[in-house]
Amino acid sequence: CMFTAIYCSRILFNVAERRRWITELKMNQIVGSTLLDFIGMRRVAAVISVVVILVGLTAFFIRGKGMLDTDLAGGSTARIEFVSVKTVDEITESLRQADYKYMGDPIRYSVTQMKDNDKAFKIDASLPVMDAEEAPGGDPVPKLDEIIADVFRGQLVMLNLDYDPAQIKLLRPDGTPLETPGIMPEVEENQPVGGGPNMEHAISAMPQEEPAANQDTTAGTSDSAADPQETEQPELGAPTAQQLESGAEGQQQPATAGRRERFVAEVDLTFAHPITGESVIGYLQSAADELGDVPFDEDDVELKAPGVESIRDRATKWNVKMGVYGESDAFRVFERVQETMAQEPYFASSSGVGGQVAGQTQQKALFAMVASLIGIIGYIWIRFQNVAFGLAAIVALVHDVLVVLGAIAASYWLANIFGFLLIEDFRISLSVVAALLTIIGYSLNDTIVVFDRIREVRGKRTDITAEMINRSISQTLSRTILTSITTLIVVVILYVLGGESIHAFAYALVIGVMVGTYSSIFVASPTLLWLMNRGVAPPTVNPEKAPASQGSV
Repeated sequence: CMFTAIYCSRILFNVAERRRWITELKMNQIVGSTLLDFIGMRRVAAVISVVVILVGLTAFFIRGKGMLDTDLAGGSTARIEFVSVKTVDEITESLRQADYKYMGDPIRYSVTQMKDNDKAFKIDASLPVMDAEEAPGGDPVPKLDEIIADVFRGQLVMLNLDYDPAQIKLLRPDGTPLETPGIMPEVEENQPVGGGPNMEHAISAMPQEEPAANQDTTAGTSDSAADPQETEQPELGAPTAQQLESGAEGQQQPATAGRRERFVAEVDLTFAHPITGESVIGYLQSAADELGDVPFDEDDVELKAPGVESIRDRATKWNVKMGVYGESDAFRVFERVQETMAQEPYFASSSGVGGQVAGQTQQKALFAMVASLIGIIGYIWIRFQNVAFGLAAIVALVHDVLVVLGAIAASYWLANIFGFLLIEDFRISLSVVAALLTIIGYSLNDTIVVFDRIREVRGKRTDITAEMINRSISQTLSRTILTSITTLIVVVILYVLGGESIHAFAYALVIGVMVGTYSSIFVASPTLLWLMNRGVAPPTVNPEKAPASQGSV
């Protein structure tokens, strides 16, 4: 960004100037050279600022912990979609009537309707994520997903799985297809086999003596021998329960089958909504556990999806390769997953933060804010050789932060009145903290431009007069207006088109840009005048005779 702003922009301006596409433009041509009495309006501006800050702080304390998003307060968030249209009040009331509690207190919920879908909602709950060992009394705390699925059973859009059982392919561990499905191939002695992500090494065949031709097959290590004609043939290559327990798969095989091995079942699973590969593996594991007689190893599963690089990403269609002992095992697992998906609600996103993690995040966010303010005082003190400049800048920055926080707090009520302006129930999250730090940087830059001009206008004088500040602000006003307008255009576009994930971030920036411009003129400059002339009667200076810089900013 810095390279583009300094180097590329300069080249473009040089080319445009040499080709006569632009002509010389002086900043004072925009607002003229009239000297405005900004300092004379400081009392009115002070009253406006105090009222706005008090209203914002009142809204902040009324909302209390509800001001903090889950990443700062701890809690859970889920985005769901209903089959039919619902209202925020209906959803909130249903959740309250369910009477779920955490540490003896009813769980607090906040429901927000998504702007792009009247059936989609975001639900925030004061329900930290924790394990059973961490929970009060060792009792497991219900997850928000489980609460929503219980309260709105049959009302939510389901994941739903669509696949064709006839398309299940049986593959050898090396990836070659079986010519005759259901008949297991003979395997040479000590031949390694595998499946899953590393097909050569993931699964090993069990050792077994090769039976002689036209000779009855008996179990060499079993206490009681069995005639193969009296022994029930295992289903389609699946090991018997006794074999699974003893770890001797394939020891009681007919002569035509040779030694048994696990092979690979491949099929395409198509879900109604995007789902992560990690979730797919979880559903396969759960299905195998529910069936009870199907061995399953998640390391023996390979997933692929078009355009997806990691199983942590979402996709609607996943190609699954899974190590199994028989075709029926694969069919039963996929059928059980399909039954589960028909009853599994679709969560567009679901996340949670524990209370301890949230507390640490709050401390880090507060430290970042305080450290930035302290650093600013030191920087401006060194640059202007007077701590009054640094303190005046800090007053303006604190003013900006308080106004933005008040605007976020008031959004809870403003959303009902100015919903057409895309205002929602915004909360303080890490993205909002990043926006506050961005606002601090923007406002500081604008304030330093004014302070630099004040230093030039003051010259070698030790005091500062109202006339000096008015002249300095007037000379830099064109630059301030141009910078504010161009920045505001960008953040407004970001606010309107940026998407749900950065909506609160963009909202804070829109308010911050406007407030930062205001504070550099009506807060920082009057504060500097007061700090520089405390207890000293400032001399009267004729504005027309005050030293002025001829350059433009």
